[in-house]
Amino acid sequence: PELRLIPLMDQIDCLVGLFKELILFFNIDVANPVKPWPAFISEVTKRHGRKVRVGVFHHEGNARLRKELEKLYLFEIQIDAGCIYFERGKIPDMVKLRNVLIANEANGRRKAIRMMCSGRMNFEWGGRRLEAKVLEISVSHFLCVFRDGDPQLKDSTRLPNVQFMIGGPVFTVDAMVLIRRLAGGSSSDMVYICGFVKPGGKQIGLGAYETDAVIRLIQHYCTDRIEEILHGAFQKRWALNTRAKRPEVAAPAVSTRPGPTAAL
Repeated sequence: PELRLIPLMDQIDCLVGLFKELILFFNIDVANPVKPWPAFISEVTKRHGRKVRVGVFHHEGNARLRKELEKLYLFEIQIDAGCIYFERGKIPDMVKLRNVLIANEANGRRKAIRMMCSGRMNFEWGGRRLEAKVLEISVSHFLCVFRDGDPQLKDSTRLPNVQFMIGGPVFTVDAMVLIRRLAGGSSSDMVYICGFVKPGGKQIGLGAYETDAVIRLIQHYCTDRIEEILHGAFQKRWALNTRAKRPEVAAPAVSTRPGPTAAL
């Protein structure tokens, strides 16, 4: 069945069970088939408390009605992620969406989202080519382990013309060793925590082209991984709901494409 066949509250329960921190936004312009949005959102906040930060967005253009909605949701129901207005008939302002998520600390304590990966990098150093496995990457930093043992690079060492091959994109940039630490556990590998160096050599980060490539890579990875996680969770919930009604029916594949009332 489609995602819309799984009750919205069941979907939210699944999300709460999957993620330690959760921000949910509801489109209150779309009718809720279960109960009016104020009653439904009140139930969500009472049911899950501090586990979920709830917000709403709408397209109500009348200034007086917008004030009434803000009073209802922000002060009476006391949602804490915002009551956001988008102009009707226009594509939602992505800058506004980004600012709302930043205000709600969607990145946690990190300024840049990082991605665990299994990419490769290499560069010339001391007359030989060093190769390393890239463990994590963001638009500002990366973690790596060298393949042929620790080359004993000191902190603040500049690494010129490092070639990265990570899930498709290939790019060459300068980098700098920031700190080293042991991998821990049963591994004796030395993990290098490095920063990218922007053209000009004075700031940590990537150039425009490389930043765009890494952002798209992280977005694709996160989207694919989250869809996989949600598919499994919603499949299990649909199976439980179906067995409770008709134990003999097997659960078909569940599409995780969001319906009109799905949370952002």
